[in-house]
Amino acid sequence: RQWEHRRLALMDKLARGELPFLVATVESLLQRTLPPEALSGCCRTLKVGQTCDLNELAEALTDAGYVRCDQVEGVGQFALRGGILDVYSPGMDQPVRAEFFGDEVDAMGAFDPATQRRTENLEAVRLLPAAEVLPRLAPGGLPGLAAKLGKLAARALGEGNKALAATLEQDREAVEQGRSFPAVDRYLALIYPQLATAAHYLPDDACVVMQECARTADRAR
Repeated sequence: RQWEHRRLALMDKLARGELPFLVATVESLLQRTLPPEALSGCCRTLKVGQTCDLNELAEALTDAGYVRCDQVEGVGQFALRGGILDVYSPGMDQPVRAEFFGDEVDAMGAFDPATQRRTENLEAVRLLPAAEVLPRLAPGGLPGLAAKLGKLAARALGEGNKALAATLEQDREAVEQGRSFPAVDRYLALIYPQLATAAHYLPDDACVVMQECARTADRAR
């Protein structure tokens, strides 16, 4: 999911005015995604000396699309062993290891996932969500999304579309149990009823230049 992770990192920089220049196709700019306030709400900042509940942080990372594992090897993963948190956020060149003393971040640094050795010390890191589609952000949370999928499955069955009904029911069960599943992005409109695209992340004072306007408009349609 490297392209999705790269998009998340770029949209976060756009929203915070830290991306001075961006070249993009009109399709990528208009692709539906999570609203800016949803991305901002899922971001976490960790600083040395900060007090933080590890269990609450692990839950927040799971809600933000991270997968818990024994050893972090790729973006979107985190591991928790005693008072040590390893996490690999989109936008990072390497994962980060935060060492806790009780509830306080005692030390933090980037490390090489291959050797697990620290490469540099860090004072602060920004953790982005690990996915654009986060089912827990649906209206009513996971129960609300599961209920909607149940209604869609019943409607499909009533119309005689058994294959679609079976797929919807299978996905409803996965949502209800909090499990991830392939192609969750097909329910993006249910999770984020408010239409949002990458264009919504452009700063208010952005200067937008269109090349070959007729062709661009054609592709946008």
